[in-house]
Amino acid sequence: MSNFTYGHQKKGNSPVTDDVIKRNVNFLGAILSNSSEDEIEVWRTKLPRLPKAVKQGLKDNFGIKF
Repeated sequence: MSNFTYGHQKKGNSPVTDDVIKRNVNFLGAILSNSSEDEIEVWRTKLPRLPKAVKQGLKDNFGIKF
């Protein structure tokens, strides 16, 4: 089946895969683990719509409350 959609069709939310979540958690965790609280606050303002799964992964794996 094709992924093509017509302009009048609603696009559904595509779920974020586990692999994408793990890569995002590892990437952000590596950056944020060496950051100060002020630098983490800057990242919070830059990424206001971070998925809950990524936030939870940061908390579980790196102890960072995002």
